[in-house]
Amino acid sequence: MMIAMGLCLVSSALAALGVVLLFFLFVYHAIVFAEEAYLRERFGKGYARYCATVNRFWPSFRGARQDLGPSTGLLLALVLMPWWRTYWLDGRDVAIRRVPWAIGGTIVVLVLYGVLHELKKAGRLHSFLDTAPPSERRRMIRRVL
Repeated sequence: MMIAMGLCLVSSALAALGVVLLFFLFVYHAIVFAEEAYLRERFGKGYARYCATVNRFWPSFRGARQDLGPSTGLLLALVLMPWWRTYWLDGRDVAIRRVPWAIGGTIVVLVLYGVLHELKKAGRLHSFLDTAPPSERRRMIRRVL
């Protein structure tokens, strides 16, 4: 599936990419629903409790405030990957002109990390889910699912 999507992207066949993407989504959803039915049958109420606390497709970032390292790494990758791509595709001369943007983005991410780290150490970094009543938390989780 992913190979077909990659080939469609490389060949600029956007119509074929759309068809492959729709097929992939259909197959993926079918697999997920079949696995969920099996797990629900096998584990019963325990699996139902697990499903009530975990999002099906969208990742939960509730733990991101506890460990800032992965979030910082992701942001740095998002900042530096375009520069790296420019370096490899357009050459060193073009990439050198974009170094200030890469350095500026890196500084912003690291300053943000420092601020969030200090807030966490001071105990002032709280998410809405920590302070919301349980009924509101359940409503928000159901909306994401």
